[in-house]
Amino acid sequence: MIVDDYFKYYINLVNQKHYLIGLKDNFDNTVELLESLDEETGNSAYADGKWTIKQLVMHIVDCERIFNYRALTIAREKNANLPGFDHDQYAFQERHNSKSMQQIIQEYKASKAATISLFEGFNADELAAVGIANSKSIQVEAIGWIAAGHEIHHMKIMREKYLNLV
Repeated sequence: MIVDDYFKYYINLVNQKHYLIGLKDNFDNTVELLESLDEETGNSAYADGKWTIKQLVMHIVDCERIFNYRALTIAREKNANLPGFDHDQYAFQERHNSKSMQQIIQEYKASKAATISLFEGFNADELAAVGIANSKSIQVEAIGWIAAGHEIHHMKIMREKYLNLV
């Protein structure tokens, strides 16, 4: 699989045999946890200068949307060259905190359903396609693994640092 070393950390977090299983497991686990949180908890951060839970979830959503765009573009335009993005600039949006937990959960569900549908629809040639994202070579299939692992990473942080659910 063609992927930059930076992203191998996320890929290695996926314990399932296939990234689609990881994406589906993440969906169930994340929705269950998010539905247990109240508004006050959603607006909390574990330290000054850190994202709130709402911002963290919207970071997952925003990144997944960008991952999907990258995967679709590379699958359709072999050798596509896509720019990077500043994830902190996306996540530290105060507008995320003005949304209700229910709105955050609905956005999460919609983006996750779109991710699963997109990757289920790729054929073998599309999954094998390679392009450039943020000046690094990346394979479409690797993006599916990254999306699954990225969420695992952030949900682990939420459980441990925000909710003390070790």
